[in-house]
Amino acid sequence: MSIYQYCVSVFPNTSFTGGSKIHASLANTTSLYFKFGDKRAILASILDTKIPESVISLLSTNFGKMTFLLGNEDLVSLMMADFYSYLTNSYDLKDKDYLTNPVTKNKFHKIAIYRDLVGGIRVWITNTGNSVTLGFRFRIEKLKSTEASLRNTIEEQCKVSNEVMESIKLIVATPEPYVEEKPLRVRIQNV
Repeated sequence: MSIYQYCVSVFPNTSFTGGSKIHASLANTTSLYFKFGDKRAILASILDTKIPESVISLLSTNFGKMTFLLGNEDLVSLMMADFYSYLTNSYDLKDKDYLTNPVTKNKFHKIAIYRDLVGGIRVWITNTGNSVTLGFRFRIEKLKSTEASLRNTIEEQCKVSNEVMESIKLIVATPEPYVEEKPLRVRIQNV
């Protein structure tokens, strides 16, 4: 039985968006109408619209049998740190203890377990011109390590993401620089 078939039997109410003999996954995207360079506005909008919390809710609904290795606040920090790294072009996951898609090489934080399965999350931001697309994918594979080692790894990753989250809060709280606008002079002429 493939991992995809196994996951469909374990999580029968989940509409998986991807799967193979080695994985099953659920993905979704949403758009925000900001220019990619407007980092502060994008981060503020992600926080204001509670996109990470919506992802957590979706995962909890679809994968309630799984044990999540982080609390909601830490999961939000983890996702926000990844969103921030995409915005600043500083995405660097060199740690070897991630789920890795063998085709795309995309890496997923291992955040949940169920019996012999591990679930990982990946989030991203894509520049689409006058807007940005935010996405997530939750990937499930066969567990190849112990729960204790998973917890140690995710806790280390979480320390870093919590530090990044503090920086994000400062960025979002800092108002845009004030630029005094010149008054607009309009001359109306009778024609």
